[in-house]
Amino acid sequence: MDEPKIAKVLDWLEGLPELDWMHAEVFGAIDNDRSARLLTESLRKPNLRFRMAALSILLRRKSIDRLYAEEVVLDALRKTTIVDGMTDVHSMAIRLKSERIKKQVLENSINGNDDIRVHSAALVHFLYGITKSQFDDSKATFYQEFKKSKILGRNKAYEILCEEIAEAEKKGLDL
Repeated sequence: MDEPKIAKVLDWLEGLPELDWMHAEVFGAIDNDRSARLLTESLRKPNLRFRMAALSILLRRKSIDRLYAEEVVLDALRKTTIVDGMTDVHSMAIRLKSERIKKQVLENSINGNDDIRVHSAALVHFLYGITKSQFDDSKATFYQEFKKSKILGRNKAYEILCEEIAEAEKKGLDL
């Protein structure tokens, strides 16, 4: 595609009131300074699926600082819900898997919004090498403890989760 057509596509995308992950792929297909700038700016957009898609492209291009990428994921982890990007945000947490990200996922398991605590507890197990999948069905009953509405009801499960993390770290499973 020639430069004037690329500019029109980018103008059109910039003018859209809402962007989704598919739009990030269009930005990603256009490899020029303007699309890179727009992708970077998009990391502050409210749509978490779009943000994670944009972040993935920037990481693939090696055009984003890893610490900044972590900050984007940490912010998204604090805001995600089961209907707003949880799968994409958790996938990016696995991809970057830093200590700060693991701690935020652990925090979400006890204090996150109602619809992600169960999935956060399961992801903690995976990030620390306790399970081999993001949601180990054999531990589903345990994960359901994080669904309890009152924090006191979740505390025992959280304590067990923390003990399992400590054991995994001793064994070196979380590498």
